Amino acid sequence: AEVLAAPSSDSSRRANTFDNYAVYRDRLRAGDSLLIVTSAIYLPYQFLIAVQALGWNTPLQVEAIGFPPEWLGGVLTQPANYLQELRSALFAASTTLAKLDQASSA
Repeated sequence: AEVLAAPSSDSSRRANTFDNYAVYRDRLRAGDSLLIVTSAIYLPYQFLIAVQALGWNTPLQVEAIGFPPEWLGGVLTQPANYLQELRSALFAASTTLAKLDQASSA
């Protein structure tokens, strides 16, 4: 197991989700596996960004597990949290599809 801290790809902000996965991209080899563990509310977005950052040219096994929101003590149980994450997941899905389309056209 390895733990990494990702630098930001833009010095004007902190590292984002894509930056974190990009650090792993350079270390993973064909056949490697990556386990993503996050709150269930973040799971769809995290997985889609991982697919974008890791790419689809190297065969990898990516497993994503979402633990119940109540494990966070009710911090993320407001409707606004769910709506924000749903919005993020929809944008990530749209971006993922666009990138896959670009890759298949190349």
